[in-house]
Amino acid sequence: MATVPELLPPRPQTRTLPRLENGDHLDQKTFHARYEAMPENVKAELIGGRVYIVASPTLIPHGRPHSRLVGWLAVYQAETPGTETFDNTSTVLGEKSEPQPDACLLILPECGGQTREEDKWLAGAPELIVEVASSSESYDLHEKRDDYARYGGREYIVYAARQQRA
Repeated sequence: MATVPELLPPRPQTRTLPRLENGDHLDQKTFHARYEAMPENVKAELIGGRVYIVASPTLIPHGRPHSRLVGWLAVYQAETPGTETFDNTSTVLGEKSEPQPDACLLILPECGGQTREEDKWLAGAPELIVEVASSSESYDLHEKRDDYARYGGREYIVYAARQQRA
């Protein structure tokens, strides 16, 4: 029996990346590639080389102070030329760090700031980082704070939602 030649080229083998899992120890490049392959509703951070999957949904004890802090930063930006505010934007800090702060304020690079945009991502530590900590309090107040300091973050504010204090 004669074989029929293939009319189409063979399908390339698709390589699927492993899912991010809470507690994985990764470098930033591996984390970033795997994070981009995750479904859009997944929110994850790399802090000190460790993956933290951020739980959803966002509830009132987080949402209320979060909206107020973003409003505060937006007013500051409106009154202060050369600044920009971001809400929940991943920030590549270094080889073992890619956090997603609740909000941040940065000085634009052309005005002396240290954070820049690279391929639709923030790179470098923003001048002001703001977190609303509820379920994430255990690492927001420790590992995450230390990572921002390690990579040049200048100001770091955490609103401890369970304690209702900053």
